[in-house]
Amino acid sequence: MIGVIIGSRKVGINPDNVATPIAASLGDLITLSLLATVSTILYEYIDVWYLSPLVCVLFLALIPLWVVLARRSPQISEVLRSGWQPVLVAMSISSSDWGQTADQSPKT
Repeated sequence: MIGVIIGSRKVGINPDNVATPIAASLGDLITLSLLATVSTILYEYIDVWYLSPLVCVLFLALIPLWVVLARRSPQISEVLRSGWQPVLVAMSISSSDWGQTADQSPKT
């Protein structure tokens, strides 16, 4: 990312217009890569009935650790307190009947 910012400045392009989409794309690609890797491994061991629930329990058990680590920073601590409302509202809208109605509304 530092190279992208330095390169865009040398070319005379605003780094915000270049680095932000690249950072978002890299985050999505890394997430999809991890999801594909974990799902491939779980699919290879599909006969081991307890492996998938064990992985889910492991991830859920790690949540308190990540919360404790995130609370060490005051800025991130504020996001932990106030950042859940928009996410939960968006999830509830997308999974409710209103979200389905909005998807079926005519496009203008």
